[in-house]
Amino acid sequence: MPTKPQNAKQLRAEGELLAKATLRMAKWLSKDSSLIGVAGSRCQRIAWHMFAAEQSSLPALSSSG
Repeated sequence: MPTKPQNAKQLRAEGELLAKATLRMAKWLSKDSSLIGVAGSRCQRIAWHMFAAEQSSLPALSSSG
């Protein structure tokens, strides 16, 4: 089982990778804004895959707040 510092290091590395990918995509879109629709549909799909498992492990919120 990884220790907390290892987990923090891994999370930081993953965050940096995601930030770099986001900046690359922004640069790509700035060159050809007609691709924004394609990027949007891809982003929704990627976000679903990234967060679906995470959300399924979150505690359910009650309807009362």
